[in-house]
Amino acid sequence: MPGTAAPIKYRMKAYYALPIFKEFTNKNLPLWITASCDIMPFDGVEENIGEAAMLNKAGGAVAFFGTTRTVWANYNEVINRAFLRLVLGKDGEKSMTMGEAQRRART
Repeated sequence: MPGTAAPIKYRMKAYYALPIFKEFTNKNLPLWITASCDIMPFDGVEENIGEAAMLNKAGGAVAFFGTTRTVWANYNEVINRAFLRLVLGKDGEKSMTMGEAQRRART
């Protein structure tokens, strides 16, 4: 489902801002997969929700897979469906890593 975002907020059906990602407490850590613009700019100097989730010691995330730049919904849908099919499925009898699933989804 498409959403809209910036480094400090993410909106889909609900609105999640930076303080929420800093304050999450979870016993079972979630895997965040987002496909909205500029969620985690790697060369930015401002805080962002991806880093806040990963650095939250009280239970923000086991992993955060997000975008670093502007993205387009039509391309996202194709790559996201392929990525989820690969990362949640199995390659033979062994589970696939997120990196390998992303590599294969892009080809």
